[in-house]
Amino acid sequence: MDSMTYAARILGVFPIPSSSHQIVYHAVMKELAQRGHELVVITPYPIKDPSIKNYTEIDVSFMNKAWLKRFNFAAWRSSNLNNFEMMPEHLEFGGQLCDLLLSHPQVKELISSNETENHFDLVFLEWLIVPAIFGFIHRFPVPFIGIASMPAFGMGHDSVGNPNFPAYTPETFLSYSDKMTFFERAHNMIYFLWLKYYFYYTALPAHDAIARRHFGTAMPYLGGIHLKPSMLFVTTDFIFHSPRPNVPAVVQLSGLHINSPKPLPQGFPAPYDPPPWKQERWVMVDGPSESRWRKAAALQPSGHILIQDLKEFMDSAPEGVIYFSLGSNVRSDTMDAQKRQIFIDVFSELPGYHVLWKWESDSLPGQTKNVKLAKWMPQQDVLRHPKVKVFITQGGLQSTEEAILMGVPLIGIPFFADQDFNVKLIVEREIGLKIEFNEVSKENVLQSIKNIIHDNRFKENIKRMSVLREDMPDKPLDRAVWWTEYVLRHKGAPHLRTAAVDMPWYQFLLLDVIAFLLGIAITVFLVLYLSIKKLYHSIRSFIGKKRKLE
Repeated sequence: MDSMTYAARILGVFPIPSSSHQIVYHAVMKELAQRGHELVVITPYPIKDPSIKNYTEIDVSFMNKAWLKRFNFAAWRSSNLNNFEMMPEHLEFGGQLCDLLLSHPQVKELISSNETENHFDLVFLEWLIVPAIFGFIHRFPVPFIGIASMPAFGMGHDSVGNPNFPAYTPETFLSYSDKMTFFERAHNMIYFLWLKYYFYYTALPAHDAIARRHFGTAMPYLGGIHLKPSMLFVTTDFIFHSPRPNVPAVVQLSGLHINSPKPLPQGFPAPYDPPPWKQERWVMVDGPSESRWRKAAALQPSGHILIQDLKEFMDSAPEGVIYFSLGSNVRSDTMDAQKRQIFIDVFSELPGYHVLWKWESDSLPGQTKNVKLAKWMPQQDVLRHPKVKVFITQGGLQSTEEAILMGVPLIGIPFFADQDFNVKLIVEREIGLKIEFNEVSKENVLQSIKNIIHDNRFKENIKRMSVLREDMPDKPLDRAVWWTEYVLRHKGAPHLRTAAVDMPWYQFLLLDVIAFLLGIAITVFLVLYLSIKKLYHSIRSFIGKKRKLE
């Protein structure tokens, strides 16, 4: 059998404007390009690397503004939005993102191009809250791979027939682990069933309508395309996440985005915007649907201001470094003044520790001398520094993976999506602690930091988990490339498709068999009951007649 893979042309479509999601997809796309494949990538976070010649990007970064305008996650957390409200919010907005992406002039040009102009051998699709992009498979009918930057929802597992048992596999938006109480299992089961119903009967039809506006009415229903990926790539593992059964079409790629160590930059990233460069791009303007776009010379940030040597700041910390970052989606500067002051007061009481704080505004009122701010940090290399004692995080999966690999205990302050789920596992694995955002106080933040620093249990547990994560037969990026090229070599992977994909849900759950067996059992019971009843009446009648004769 031919085991060679020839250079292929691959399309990647990744709409969600979150850099923590995009770095996962970029890692795979860049590696495939470096292996000789030609990539066309639609992304709101283009890498703009001119050294990669066979890598074309369609820049849809205008969607970042819509994302930030829609979601103020600090305010969202304070509103106590429940899980039954959160998922419709995400899926509804996912539809809006798809509509924006598919309206982009370069995307429309790609969709309308003929086979000679644009032929692809494989398509990658983001497999989360954006099913309207499944329409690309109608336009380019080639094998495709779904990829998710977090654990797949139940619907994602459905697409490859992967068993998803609510008894010990909690849904991603719930703050449960595999060890659930009775009431947690009941809640998980209810949410599991509700989410399936909502996705298949509300969200998917809405996304199908969006897709038809852009791909044409001849497109088959998205529900059918949803069940046809060759493989599903998920950023999970069986060390931080709980062990669970997976069919061969599911490939676990936890830590996919983690880079090789680099020296810390000599310049300290500034807490304000650096000098810009000019670059031509498409921007959205007010106006009718077909005239929302124009080309503009847009200013974009480049480089950073050298205000202090980052390595020197960390090296010179007398007792250690506290790293505080709420990720790419949660802005620290959207915290209310009271909560912000709590963190300032806590850090002021730890003068022996230097604090690196990802802060998105130009200044921080009340900033103390032991605190340095930056809008961006080289997070992986910061966490690799031996003086980092604790990482205060929102609990995003990529940040958690980085902390585990670098052996840095965590304090999780979850806000949305899978963060509660991740922080639940952080606490249960005893690699960190949780602080509820609405319960942030000087006392619990200060005590949590001290507990992490002085209780060796957290450091030992996360170091052990790091060793387990490293003890693998291959690297996740090599694994992703190998399976991608496997799909290319065989023009799909239908032999990995389980029969469960095509089964109605009642057959998959054996409800028809259970109903049949119950029917037999009830029939046998009724026959026995009626027979015994008839026998009883016959005996009574016989005894009655006998007594009369006597």
